[in-house]
Amino acid sequence: MLVDRLPWATHGDSALIYSIHCQQNGPNRFATGGGDNTVKVWSLAAALDAAQESSSAPKLLATLTDHNGQVNIVRFAPHASLLASGSDDGIAVIYELQGGAGGGVLGGEVNVENWRTKFLLRAHGSNIVDLSWSPDGSLLATASIDNSVIIWDSDTGKQVKSITHHTSFVKGVAFDPVGTYMATYSDDGSVVIWKRDDWSIVGVITHPFRQRVSTTFAVRLSWSPDGQFIMVGNSFQGSTHVAVAVPRERWNEKDDYLLICGHRGPVVSPCFSPKLYHVPPLGGGEPAEDVTSVFALGSYDGKVSVWAASAERAYFVGKRFFSNQVLDVAWTPDGRSLLACSADKSVACFQFEESELGPVATAGEMAEVMTSLYGSTNGRAGTRLVETAELLALEKHSNQMRESDRANEAGDKPVRGAIKALDARLGDGAVGFGSGPSNGASLAAAIGTNRINAVEGRTISTTRAPQIRTDRDDNSSAPQKRTRDASRREGVARAALPPLPTKASLTCSWNLEDSMDDPRTGCDAASLLDSMKRGRVLLTASNGVSTVAQSSFSQITVEGPGGTWTDLVPGNIVSAVGSNEYCVVAMADGHVLLYSPCGRRRCPPLCMGAGISRVIKSTARSEYRNAVIVISTSGSLRIIDPVGLRQLGAIDLVTILEGGRTVADVWLSNSGAPLVSLSDSSAYVWDASMAFWTRVLDESTVISDFYPLSNVSMGVGEVSNLQSKARPTSHAALLGSSNKVSNARYHVSRGHVEANLAAAASIGSMDEVDGFLRSYAQLLAESQDDVRLKGIVDDLVDGKITGDAVRDRGLLKACVMPAMVRSGHNAKLAQRCQDILN
Repeated sequence: MLVDRLPWATHGDSALIYSIHCQQNGPNRFATGGGDNTVKVWSLAAALDAAQESSSAPKLLATLTDHNGQVNIVRFAPHASLLASGSDDGIAVIYELQGGAGGGVLGGEVNVENWRTKFLLRAHGSNIVDLSWSPDGSLLATASIDNSVIIWDSDTGKQVKSITHHTSFVKGVAFDPVGTYMATYSDDGSVVIWKRDDWSIVGVITHPFRQRVSTTFAVRLSWSPDGQFIMVGNSFQGSTHVAVAVPRERWNEKDDYLLICGHRGPVVSPCFSPKLYHVPPLGGGEPAEDVTSVFALGSYDGKVSVWAASAERAYFVGKRFFSNQVLDVAWTPDGRSLLACSADKSVACFQFEESELGPVATAGEMAEVMTSLYGSTNGRAGTRLVETAELLALEKHSNQMRESDRANEAGDKPVRGAIKALDARLGDGAVGFGSGPSNGASLAAAIGTNRINAVEGRTISTTRAPQIRTDRDDNSSAPQKRTRDASRREGVARAALPPLPTKASLTCSWNLEDSMDDPRTGCDAASLLDSMKRGRVLLTASNGVSTVAQSSFSQITVEGPGGTWTDLVPGNIVSAVGSNEYCVVAMADGHVLLYSPCGRRRCPPLCMGAGISRVIKSTARSEYRNAVIVISTSGSLRIIDPVGLRQLGAIDLVTILEGGRTVADVWLSNSGAPLVSLSDSSAYVWDASMAFWTRVLDESTVISDFYPLSNVSMGVGEVSNLQSKARPTSHAALLGSSNKVSNARYHVSRGHVEANLAAAASIGSMDEVDGFLRSYAQLLAESQDDVRLKGIVDDLVDGKITGDAVRDRGLLKACVMPAMVRSGHNAKLAQRCQDILN
């Protein structure tokens, strides 16, 4: 696999790229829409070929400037030189490529290609966020946050139909490749399937979208190339973000859908490849005889994953290519490469070898699939099938055949590979919600209660490491060497942390005098009432107290010396903390409410982007005393100031949750740095200056002389307390009673105390710095480690330990000099220290 960033594909230093699409016919082009209000058309050859990229041939073919707002969506027409765009200005534009040279644009650019405005489509009352061409290119559908979808005739620019069925923002629209249906996605929690002939509703899908993230910018929809599945993003199941695949003609069946999970943020850009494949097994092997579909998912977690319908796990998950949300993805027409754009203003290109995704199905194989499913396609994939009574009967018969195939899967024909492949993912009930399907159950009967999990996914397994092209100067005339980097294949989405349970009610209290929290979820409220009379505040949350307009509401009641206030909120409450200056309430849907002491909501609900796993009140004796830590099920740690209404920190825990570890405890240091102990008894301190988690305790440190409760005291402080709490009591017996330092024990002890010293300095725990430095100097002096002893002396003289040269020289005198004097070793170094101090 070759991964390439395209530094030349940009809309300027400050403009985001919201959409990307590849032309599926004719010369290779791709288009982008950006926050600079322009549409740009690029050479696809420059993205796929290093020689083309480094040549003098132009990469930017045209800049189109008809919009007055950011361009949210761009899509080429299927079978003509047409390009459509939609913008925040509420206008859709259809461009047509004409002969001759391109004209000039603002800023002095001259377009290479002559793209001319064919139609300005004005009818929407607000932002257009998605659009879709019919497979024959005769119609264009535009979706807007004015709650409507408008169908346009691409030949005349006239409205064909205005659909106002949805009751909230319409964020996605897609025609199916057969030409029979159109699907729309709305924030009202529904995907509606429309019949193209009369625009009647034939299906409404709501069950998988009862929970969703409403703050998504757009939610793309994608049909498989054989039209057998519609893929939709932005579903939230329990504590997991998922994409939803719904089989054709089963959209009115409540439980007939497939969940693809593993991303830690909303999936907003699912995209099927335009081709079918003979995919090899995960891990390598001979390609399958049957053909199946391949799709990509782009997510707000900044990752891109690629799946084959025949595999239980993702073939590839790219996790380090983007530093921000993935907003759109697009396959090249040959199905061999994938382009993705991100909110970090970058575009990346992923090129797959045939050994990775398998051989692409031939045109004959594709025609055989379509003929078997729908009837003749007139030899041209993508041509709209003529709907006749015979064709509809054939489609109905196809669905019935799918049902009868449950009893005899061995008899399936290769042309049913796309269906059978997804069915195979659910075999033996390996994964699922509730009970899994019985052996031999088909997809149509099983997918409603099953999910495919990317947590155990793997990257593409090939005989050679993937190649990474480094960012290059756009003006370079010579092709740069494409470097190999096996670590870039990493990208498996990790398991989410467990969500807080939803109970019928919960209570917690806090003291108004010292604001020390006393969370006693589920305890006797009468005892808390007694303590409340002595200056404590009692919060009681009751879930599901009423239902209004099919929405469940919960009640918050806060009673204290200053009075009582209540609030009614939609959803279920899972946790609450408070003090004399704030009250923080966490909801099961991943939102957090911030209240003033009198019950006023200080801001709209904060969206964590996932379920809530932990809510912890700060015990810091500093400016962070009012901070609250919120940990989401996706592993995101947020530090919130509910009084000053600020985010004090946003840190990813995923890097320390390898191997299924979970968070045992977490709190803030007085400097605001998170301290975390994990379920495997390891401990980590966040180093803000390096933006890394630093490990201060693991299983190897059990033999350290500085292990908690060992024969050398560590003293009292934030780093010491962290390790004491994380330490498993069963390890104490392994320490022994001998003070003799073996070679291994010495190096482990030295490394341990060095880590402690650095961690204490990074969080400003200066009392611990003194203690750790004394222990470190004593260990080096007794072991006659002159090289390291001289090194710590030099660092203290230069002020490199705490960053304060005066303080560090004081530490040299108080902590290091006494250790050298007591050991009687290296008198020359001791004299040098004395001379420096004098």
